[in-house]
Amino acid sequence: MLLRLLLPVLAAALMAFLTACAPGEGQPRVVRIGIGFNDQMPQYKALEAFKEHLEAAAGERFRVELYHSGQLGDDRSMMEALRMGNQEMTCPATAPVTGFVREFQVLDLPYLFPSFEFMHEVLDGPLGRELLDKLDGVGLRGLVFLPEGFRSLTNNRRPVRHPDDMRGLRIRTMENRLHMQAFREWGANPTSMAFSEIFSALEQGVVDGQENPPAVPWNSNFHEVQRYFSHTEHFAAPYVLMVSGRFWNRLSEEEKGHFEAAARAAYEAHREIVEAGEREVLDNLRRVMEFVDLDEADRRAFFEAAAPVYEQARRNLGDDFVNRFIEAAGHR
Repeated sequence: MLLRLLLPVLAAALMAFLTACAPGEGQPRVVRIGIGFNDQMPQYKALEAFKEHLEAAAGERFRVELYHSGQLGDDRSMMEALRMGNQEMTCPATAPVTGFVREFQVLDLPYLFPSFEFMHEVLDGPLGRELLDKLDGVGLRGLVFLPEGFRSLTNNRRPVRHPDDMRGLRIRTMENRLHMQAFREWGANPTSMAFSEIFSALEQGVVDGQENPPAVPWNSNFHEVQRYFSHTEHFAAPYVLMVSGRFWNRLSEEEKGHFEAAARAAYEAHREIVEAGEREVLDNLRRVMEFVDLDEADRRAFFEAAAPVYEQARRNLGDDFVNRFIEAAGHR
């Protein structure tokens, strides 16, 4: 009896809450974009370009709010929030995306792309679009890839130039099957953890090292708790600018066009920043860390030691699918 009396009151309270949370007529819709990195990273600078373009083009219909340093959660939790419609956009690394769309695993193959140019050509072309479109089936909408070069290794134990040097090192990786398998093939002990936990884990010796694009250890001050930087360039490092499927489906065709154009502006800004800043970042790391350069033979040794990772990807995704990416990437 009491419950029946309370139901109308609770329903009215819920409706009042939803009305208060919804944008009023003529008010801009809020677009919250969260990332794990800090606001010094190229990724964040690209999102600033996205914000500027969308707010200018859409005539005050949207207000973009940028959140960095994991303020809205890690990559996986933000993707889940997008799927639930609780957040509008994020820009995760492709590695955690494999937990939603397994075909993204193809981008985790060690030394898949022989150069930054090849990576851009493939990911900005039909194969890249094919991957992005697969996100539609899991409640997400992929707008564009933001390639950030290649991932390299830092550690606090010894210089790493060859897979034999990796043996026994505890290395933080993303929670990604092929990444972790590759490090096991190289003799390391991979440990997955959220990005926000890395600095303290390195400082306390929970792990010996980590792997990321060079801008990450520099802008995150990992050199304060790491001694060696090995320029391995073992994995490609693309990120995916994506939108909540629920949010996307409520947009008009014109508004979708504004989002796609803003994503393109983010892509162009990101590429320019990465290409201009890579050399400076590497020079900075040379000054503050013991820098280990690898030659072609060194990288070949890592590639050959990781052959079982390619075999696993073929089993997971099929020979034809993997071969199309290998051929498009100009694989050696």
